[in-house]
This record gives sequence, C-alpha cells and structure tokens, in this order.
Amino acid sequence: MDRKCAIGSCPIFPMLDLMEKKWALRIIREIYGGHVRFNDLKRNLKGITAAVLSKRLKELEKKGFVSKTTYKVGAGEIEYTLDDGARHLMDCWDIHKQN
Repeated sequence: MDRKCAIGSCPIFPMLDLMEKKWALRIIREIYGGHVRFNDLKRNLKGITAAVLSKRLKELEKKGFVSKTTYKVGAGEIEYTLDDGARHLMDCWDIHKQN
C-alpha cells in the first residue's frame, strides 16, 4: 500500500495510548498471524484474565485495530483479526522508523 502517514490520521498516536495498557501489544502480536479465537488468545497469553482480555480486545476494536467475527456454531465462538488500522499502523511504523 502506498498510503501517506499524516499527522492527525496516523494510527500510531492512538496506538501509543493503548500501548500503555498491559497486554495490548501482546494481543496484537498474537493476532498478527491471522484469525485467532478468544480461547486461543487466552491460552497463549499466560497470566491474562478473561475479563482483561475482553476489555483490551474491545478497546482495540473500538480504535479500529481489531475486527471481531462471531460464529453461531456451538457456544458462539468468537474470532479476531487485525483490521486495516493495524495494517496501516505497521506501514506508518516503517515510515517513522526510516526518519
């Protein structure tokens, strides 16, 4: 993608606010590989409670970094993926790193 990273539209600044919160970056790292279910996140992030994981995922979703899909199979499995905001964040990170 050839997007510019302009001040005011850059997702790095809202992400910096989230980075101050425990678990946010680790959650993004876990989701970075593709579609991840809530229970897989819980299992892979040793020490996180379900309540904190749920809260962080909602914050990341609200900021446009994570998308949630609910499947009506079984107990209603929930799956998370990185959203365009997270991909744009990675592009911007590379731009800022070069400067």
